[in-house]
Amino acid sequence: MATKILTFEGTVSWAKVFPENRDMYQWNDQTMKFDKPSETDGRYSVNLEMSPDDYRELKKTGSVAAKNSKISENGFDEVKFSRPHERKDRNGDVMEWASGPPKVTMDGKEYRLEDGVIGNGSKCKVTVSVYDTKYSPGTRLESIEILDLEAYADPTEDEPAPF
Repeated sequence: MATKILTFEGTVSWAKVFPENRDMYQWNDQTMKFDKPSETDGRYSVNLEMSPDDYRELKKTGSVAAKNSKISENGFDEVKFSRPHERKDRNGDVMEWASGPPKVTMDGKEYRLEDGVIGNGSKCKVTVSVYDTKYSPGTRLESIEILDLEAYADPTEDEPAPF
């Protein structure tokens, strides 16, 4: 399969798509927590609630992201899309085209963290690429277009952690 570019519209949560708020840790099998320093100098990610049709379209590609989905509180398939800050090739060189923050826009203009955190419940168009790998199709977050921005609310202790 050649690389497929897919765009889905839905409700997002846990948007960590700026250099200043990217995930800096990855899963640690020894502690069973996200406390292991990232091998890619961080990762950008967003969870997207997908319509049944969109989820079926993603699943048909064989995307690993679709296989790791969960059902949201609203009953939709929720998929976490991500992108490494520094993806390196076999020689240790950074692959610029597969690294760095996704493009984030609102009303046709670049949107930055200084403009405000993307709050849970925001409506967005999320573009991903699905591509062949040695083992199974990979999925990479490419861009986010904010359609309806929800104000960010500080999480409470009762709020569950993202997957």
